[in-house]
Amino acid sequence: MLDPGSIIALTQITYEGAKRAVDLVLTAIHFPKECEELFVQLKLEQFRLQCWGRSAGLEQGRLIEALHPIFPEIRNALDCISALFQDLNKLQAKFGIVSTSVEDVGQRQKELAYKWNEELHKQGLALSGKQDEDGAPSLISKEQKAFFPVGTFKVNLPARLRWALGNKSKFRDCVAELERYTNKLNQLLPERQSLQYKQDWTRVNIIIVGKADDENTVSLLRNALEGSPAMESSLRGLVDRKSVAAAPTSTNFLRGNPQLDKSAFVMPIGAKDKERFITTRKATGEQVLFEKKSWDDERSMANRSKLQMRLSRLVAMLRPGRSNHLLKAVGFAEDEVAKCWWIVYEMPPSIKSGPNCRVMTLQERLGRQSLHMAPLEVRAKLALALATAYSELFSSGWVHKAISSHSIVYFGPYTDLISPSVVGFEFSRQDTEESNVDAAKTPAQVERRIYRHPDYIGSEAKRYMTQYDIYSFGLVLIEIAFWQPLKDVCPYAKGDTFGKEEAKSVQKWATQVAETQFAFRVGTAYANVVSWCLKNGAKVSKDQEDWHPALAFNDHVVVPLSGT
Repeated sequence: MLDPGSIIALTQITYEGAKRAVDLVLTAIHFPKECEELFVQLKLEQFRLQCWGRSAGLEQGRLIEALHPIFPEIRNALDCISALFQDLNKLQAKFGIVSTSVEDVGQRQKELAYKWNEELHKQGLALSGKQDEDGAPSLISKEQKAFFPVGTFKVNLPARLRWALGNKSKFRDCVAELERYTNKLNQLLPERQSLQYKQDWTRVNIIIVGKADDENTVSLLRNALEGSPAMESSLRGLVDRKSVAAAPTSTNFLRGNPQLDKSAFVMPIGAKDKERFITTRKATGEQVLFEKKSWDDERSMANRSKLQMRLSRLVAMLRPGRSNHLLKAVGFAEDEVAKCWWIVYEMPPSIKSGPNCRVMTLQERLGRQSLHMAPLEVRAKLALALATAYSELFSSGWVHKAISSHSIVYFGPYTDLISPSVVGFEFSRQDTEESNVDAAKTPAQVERRIYRHPDYIGSEAKRYMTQYDIYSFGLVLIEIAFWQPLKDVCPYAKGDTFGKEEAKSVQKWATQVAETQFAFRVGTAYANVVSWCLKNGAKVSKDQEDWHPALAFNDHVVVPLSGT
């Protein structure tokens, strides 16, 4: 039986070899334009391997003790990764690698890899350690290497030569094999380290999508994710939503006509006075949710075509329907009588349709007189479910702009509290879009306005930012903690008018409550999350101006709530 030091050193050597093998292929092989998605696939697999190494402790120069008994299995999987790229003859015969006179990888590929690597370094997710003589990062000291025979670490693809893909489908098989070995390594992680891997991979996803700042890059990511189940579930939804934000014109993001015929649905009596209601398609009897988006003020009428284009973008963004807590939009219907559009959503698959099914908000389920007083563990799970949904929006380059307990719905009083649906996207848009059609600076119901950040109220209101959504979510977390509507617990939310000064008073009160009461009421982690949303989440420093706060929201809200 080897001692722990030898186990760690052996595993580190093998891990080092696997990483360098993948890195060498990325730098030595020329990927032509038609094969760029394979470069991205391989780069993403490199990131997954690195996230596994971080969770296993190898990126920190050790191996977690729980993995010591199974280190032979770990070394075997890592050796298999190295073996994929060690034999030049095998690479040529099995995976279609051929020699080429091309000097370097494509400029676009280099720029994309550089952006990702640079941001990963900033966030502490990149390769660590000193540089070897050949420039490759190393986690193993020369002293450690001296204990192992020459050839322990060896990759036989000549780095000074250039290689190209002779067969695209064959090399895709190579990437698929790498994916399988990485999956096997992930399956060996204990529960705690598996959670860390998922959290790190989520951070990588946010960085990748955040740095995809043009339509071509987003399209490249979409193509790379085809047929990759290990990455598709967590990353594809973000990329699909980001593709809408990145598209410069409607023709680029609209797939099929989103406009529906209102006459195809049963419109209940008094529908024009409702904000939301459940109805059915006449042809199929399928239940859907209607949600109003009005155009009845003068500014909206003057910009109706622009507002409709924004609505089309919103529907396109909500069409992927990959989130458990973001309803899938199927289109929108125009209603000249009610002077509005109706966004039409599919009902969640878990909801049983029936005449008694009705939409109700979280606001309606809060309160001492509600049918169900939520225990602490249920409230914590509800907070996490909502944080995960908003994180997906922020990570895709979108803001909600109306976060409150009014824009969180259930389908009946007995629906599971930890299965909310986020709606209420009346003024939603991606975070790079100018706000020249915003209605946030006009009078609104006090009950809705109390969730707004003070800087976004009044004649001098600033351009809307994601940080304002984060602040609003902090107030919703206060409601969940008290299990009372904000208007009932905050003394500054009870008047008939609500302006900038009242908003500042709400902010001050909320911050004080979170800091003085919540550690006792809901635990320190929850209290810290609320405080961060109310204060740090609403600040924009020079360092944040060029980087969207989705990563900070994930790190300071989603991750802490997942441990409550």
